[in-house]
Amino acid sequence: MSDKETNEIEPQACPVHPDRQTYLKCAECDRPICEKCMVQTPVGMKCPECARHRGRIVGHAKPIYFVRAAAAGTGAAIVGGIVMGILRSIVPFGTIILAFLAGIGMGEVVSRAARRQTGLYFQIIAGVTTALMFFFAGYFDLLRPNPIGWVIGLLGTYLAIAKLSD
Repeated sequence: MSDKETNEIEPQACPVHPDRQTYLKCAECDRPICEKCMVQTPVGMKCPECARHRGRIVGHAKPIYFVRAAAAGTGAAIVGGIVMGILRSIVPFGTIILAFLAGIGMGEVVSRAARRQTGLYFQIIAGVTTALMFFFAGYFDLLRPNPIGWVIGLLGTYLAIAKLSD
């Protein structure tokens, strides 16, 4: 029986320490790592470069995540805008609190729909859908400009975008 038939894994040289042979590979980039280079993370051993990446996932998102984020954001904008419009007429002094909650909530909706992906495109989706929600709620009234409504709406939009920052 040859080595290939027994399906044994061959040791590889560590890129940082070529004199060291290892069976370990980085959980993220699949490069060989020796025991001197490996960094323990919650998802397994990683090379030092990949272990430095912290926070949520940034970068190469699948196209379906953009579609899901946009669909969830649009749905939440319609429903949230109607609810905020009703609550605004009932609770006159709660509009700033509503803006905070709506911005953070919309950021969370988009983030969850995108499976916690972050990045510029998800921030744009969160910002546009939040602005749409404030438009539906009457904060962005184009016929009768209300500076306070615009400031509150932009504050909520900023919070949604900030929720998805890297």
